[in-house]
Amino acid sequence: MAREKEKLELLFKDFRLEQITFELRYNHEQYYPAKFQQFWREIQNQLTGQFKPLREQEVTVVNYDNKFEFQVSADRFAIIQFYPDSLLKELSEVSGVFYDAVIKVFEIEEIIRVGLRLIYSKNYENSVSVAEALYKTPYINCPDNLYLIDKGVPLIPTLAIGWRGEEKGITYRLKGNSGSIGLDLPLQMVATGDYPEHIEKVYNQVILDIDIYVHKPILPGQFFSGEWIKQAYDTVKKEGSKFFGVK
Repeated sequence: MAREKEKLELLFKDFRLEQITFELRYNHEQYYPAKFQQFWREIQNQLTGQFKPLREQEVTVVNYDNKFEFQVSADRFAIIQFYPDSLLKELSEVSGVFYDAVIKVFEIEEIIRVGLRLIYSKNYENSVSVAEALYKTPYINCPDNLYLIDKGVPLIPTLAIGWRGEEKGITYRLKGNSGSIGLDLPLQMVATGDYPEHIEKVYNQVILDIDIYVHKPILPGQFFSGEWIKQAYDTVKKEGSKFFGVK
């Protein structure tokens, strides 16, 4: 058990939970736009933070309190929280408000899929460090005498493992993420001399991407979003010991 715990800690040690997504899919047979205004009124009666619409097309995207992103369409809704608290308290509360509103306003009779996705990350100095970190995990065997190993740059690997049954499934992915995000600032800001012409954020990370879901039909009265989120979160850790622990 000690070795199993140690190996599981290698998986999660120093990783930060960047974002978590709760998603619900359903069949909505009634005309969606006719219900949309009522739906958001219901949400805003329960949540008192600041809403900022980001996009309104087939999928409406809303920023809430600069912590959450809400995505709503005719057949699904997703709540994404960035850098959540360790107990997922806020996510559970906000998800409960959304779930109740969806069931009530859209008159959902059956849920066809529910999922929780967690993305952890750990930062490294450069892309080579990312590749080397993944090759050195206990889950990939990298020989010392590979062809051109002294001159070559290692490719960043991806490891995916999981299972899917008739009712539910879970997937773990370990992968590298290297790149940059750039932004050219407007002349009005650059001309002051206080800002550079270009701002760039470079990232080199190992990503642990976990998806746990139920894909069997569920009646709304049989599902409690807050309890399910907590159970799914606990299961991610428990099943992780089976996949990544010592046999």
